[in-house]
Amino acid sequence: MRDRKADNLIRRQLRLEQCAWANRDVLAITARLLRRHRAELRERRTLPATPVVARAIHRGRVMKPAPWGAALGPMPTQEAQSMRDRKADNLIRKQLRLEQCAWANRQELTPSEARLWSALKARQLGVQFRREVPLAGRYIVDFCAPSVRLVVEVDGRCHESRPRADARRDAELRGLGYRVLRVQAELVMRDLCAVVALVRAAL
Repeated sequence: MRDRKADNLIRRQLRLEQCAWANRDVLAITARLLRRHRAELRERRTLPATPVVARAIHRGRVMKPAPWGAALGPMPTQEAQSMRDRKADNLIRKQLRLEQCAWANRQELTPSEARLWSALKARQLGVQFRREVPLAGRYIVDFCAPSVRLVVEVDGRCHESRPRADARRDAELRGLGYRVLRVQAELVMRDLCAVVALVRAAL
């Protein structure tokens, strides 16, 4: 039993190291974004306030300029600034989690996705396709050809119960300039050539 526990511990550590190795670029990019964002915030805080020099004329008399901040309201407090920092950090962490989920999906494609990927990869249709691509900061699409702004989704049975959610997702992707092609997983398994012809026609 001790040997099994030791083996499981070693396997778990190896999986963690593999995930860390695969995500090293994402982590480096995230760290650079955080450093750049915090540097911009520090510069913004150290900029001197520009006084209001214009004078207002009211009923023929020249009025003195209002004190700085009187017309614009109170300056943001340290608490409000820290809240903005937290929001920016949360956004970056959300993007990092999305990238990690996309990486995990790429390691475990469904049979229909793997079958279609065998026909799309390596520029077999003349354009480069990527699999499990994060888009819009909240979605992971099955396949994407960035050069022609085409998204290909393989729909299994779970999509039969969520047509409204898929329609909202497609509308948001179209708003970003992407065309969305949905094919049934059953058709991919039964007639791959027909699906490839649909993808080729959409290019």
